[in-house]
Amino acid sequence: MGIYYPVGAVDFLQKSRLSGNILNEFNWGEYLIWVLQPSCKVVMDGRYETVYDDNLCQLRAEFFYGRPGWREFLEKYPPDLILVDRRSKVYPLLKGRPGLA
Repeated sequence: MGIYYPVGAVDFLQKSRLSGNILNEFNWGEYLIWVLQPSCKVVMDGRYETVYDDNLCQLRAEFFYGRPGWREFLEKYPPDLILVDRRSKVYPLLKGRPGLA
């Protein structure tokens, strides 16, 4: 499970008693809901086609793909925590930025 899901990061969040809204990788949504409820809420999970607005889905995609305007999601929906895969396109954009990584 630790290869596919952010088990170490979740362990850190739990031990540190961090909570709030998490801007998360799409594929981790259900796992994060399962292990972090009720202290954390995810930005999106596999119910995206039935629960989430198309504009939210598009903004989230722009963020994770590091496309021009990627910061717009952060401005419109400021998260308390950001949890991204190191292989994500947005990771280098976030790395080393105070308050963002």
